[in-house]
Formats: sequence, C-alpha cells, structure tokens
Amino acid sequence: MGLFTRSGKETVGALIVDIGSGSVGLAIVRSTIGTTHPDVLWSHREFSLIRDLDADTWSLREINTALINAFLKLGSEGLKVLHAAAPRLAISTMEVTVCAPWTYTVSQTVHYSEEHPFTITDTLVEELAETASKKAAEAVLEQSQIAANGLVTIDNRTIGVLANDYALTTYDGLKARDITLIQLTALTHQRILEALIEVQHKMLPRSALVTHSFMSIFFSYLRDSSPDTTECCLIDVTNEATEIGIVRDNMLRHTTHTAAGAFTLAREIATLSKVPKEEAYAYLRGGESFILNKLSESKQTALNTILETYEATISMLFKETGDTLAIPQTIFLHCDADTEQFFITHVRRAAERATGMQHEIHPISSTFIDSTKPRSDTPILLSAHHYHRERLALAD
Repeated sequence: MGLFTRSGKETVGALIVDIGSGSVGLAIVRSTIGTTHPDVLWSHREFSLIRDLDADTWSLREINTALINAFLKLGSEGLKVLHAAAPRLAISTMEVTVCAPWTYTVSQTVHYSEEHPFTITDTLVEELAETASKKAAEAVLEQSQIAANGLVTIDNRTIGVLANDYALTTYDGLKARDITLIQLTALTHQRILEALIEVQHKMLPRSALVTHSFMSIFFSYLRDSSPDTTECCLIDVTNEATEIGIVRDNMLRHTTHTAAGAFTLAREIATLSKVPKEEAYAYLRGGESFILNKLSESKQTALNTILETYEATISMLFKETGDTLAIPQTIFLHCDADTEQFFITHVRRAAERATGMQHEIHPISSTFIDSTKPRSDTPILLSAHHYHRERLALAD
C-alpha cells in the first residue's frame, strides 16, 4: 500500500537522495499531478571529510559515513519539517542518484537480424535488453580494480529501439529485417547500495527504493528540456570528479570520468597558496583577486599550471569516451552554481584543445536557480524534477 494524502495519488511525498563524489544530499519533496515542478519542503547536504589525498584515492567509508550522518539529520530535523508543513503527507518513494566515481554508466548496443521479415515483440526486446545489460556489466568488471570492490546494478533501461535504421516509439507487432537496441546500465559499489538499504529499512521501511546514476538523470533531463538536441556532450563536475557523456542520435552512447573536480582543484590551489581550502574554493567561485594578490609571480605561474593540467586531463577525457568521432560542438555543463563561470571557461578551453573547434556551452545549474535562493542544490533539483516528470508520464 502506498502512503498518500487525502487526495489519493494526486499528491505524494518522496525523499530524494543524491550521492555525490564527496557529499550526500537529501530532500523531502511533494509531487502533485498537474503542477510543473515539485515542492522542496526540506533539504540538507552532508559533506565527507576533505583530505589531502591523491586524486585517485577514494574512501567508501567516508561517503557512507556522510550518508548515515545525512539520514540522522533527516530524523532529527527533516521529518519534523515534513510533519509541520504537510502532516498527512508520508514518504512513499526513496529516489536515489549516484554520481561518478561511485557509479559507472554504460550504454550497450545489441543487433538482431534475419533474412526474412520477423515480428518485433516485447519478449524479443526484453531478451535483447538482458543481453545488453550483461555486456555492460562485463565491460565494467573487466577492470580488476573495480571488480575487487564489488559492483551491483542500480539502473537498467532501454533508451532506444531501431528497426531498419529508424527509431521506434512503439514496436510490438511491427515487422522488420533487423532490430537494434540501446540499453543504459549503471553499476555502483555494493557497499553503497547496502548502506542505502539499511537506512531505508530503519527510517523509511514502507517506501519504495528507486536507484539511478546521475548521468542517466542528466540525460533524461536533456531529452525532456531540449528534445530537438540530438547530438551533444554532457559534463557533470562534482567535488571530486568530472564525468562526460556523449549523446548521438538522441541517445546516450558513451560515458567516462576522471577523479578530478572542484574540491580536487581547491586542495591543490590551497597547498600552493598556503591558504585554507575554503579560501581556495572561493577562488573557484569568482574570488580570483583574493588569491592572486597573495601570490608571487612564480606561484601565479604554478597556479596556471594547475589549471592547465586540469584542462589537459579533461581534454584527454574527451578523446577517451569510446566514441570514434570528435565530441559534439554543443556542451551541456552541470556543476555547482557558484563555480559555473569558472568551469565554463576551463571546459571550453579543454574542448577546443581536444577538437581544434569552438564549442557552445549551455550551463544547467542556472536553469534551476531560484533568484531568492542563490545556493539551491542543483543535483537535488535535477533529481526531484526527474522524479516529478516520471510521475506525470505515468499519470498520462
């Protein structure tokens, strides 16, 4: 039995969980059929410890600790806010997104053909989807260092079906000589999923657990907000990672990531400048003179080297997506709203370095920023938007 308000399933409550590269965000949202956006009743983001570690050193224990602390905040504060704002509203769904480096999003393509026309059935599509999912998992698990940590599937859906080279919106009963299926599969570390299930059972035992990768959510948002964009590059910059997705023919075809993000750069700049990490992060948010006025000419040169190294890393990432073509000229960038202008500059330079062409960058965070709430948590808002749109689609 679902838990809803007196209006039945018209209005429901959900807990949005965003597991970032170095933090965990929670939000209680109210989704009502007929409205454009869900209402965010309460939100909180818990950051994991920032340590001076190598960029490729990750601690599952720290992110799981952040997850537990975030849920303690939900119990002590969030549920009280929910009861005060909507006493009849209960949380029926716990919708989770996991971003890189904790998740690996893989698109796999499977072909099937016969000499004579055959009938496309749901059963055939399901069999092809299962084959594609297995191929995706095998592709990730071939990397021994990942396999050692234990991975589980958290997202698995068909994003495209083509027959005779034409994309299909409906297919059951159609005849074709060949069919191509594109399956989107995401895997995360087993310890993260186990921690999610444990806190769900303790705090929201009657809720349904739904899991996605953030790149999958990002792609869904693109399809919804810009349906005419058939080729583009999606970039998600988090605290400790940068993930890239390539969209071809309106389908997410390739993804990859590197362990370098906003906090990674802040740590390097802090070490160089001998300032607190918070002050270095302020530099990324536009306080350039605050740092530059303290640096000697040689250290300013070293700062430029840090930034150029990041650009070179992203430039190489553009070439390692598994796509045989150069990245598309249109780029959609998601990052913290405060660092948007900083990363627009350096992502643009990295893209031009990789392709020799100019690229058009569309910032995503600004789209979700409420002018009265300049520090809105855009990963939470994107996930809440996806949850709400999925409900609307089911209602139709």
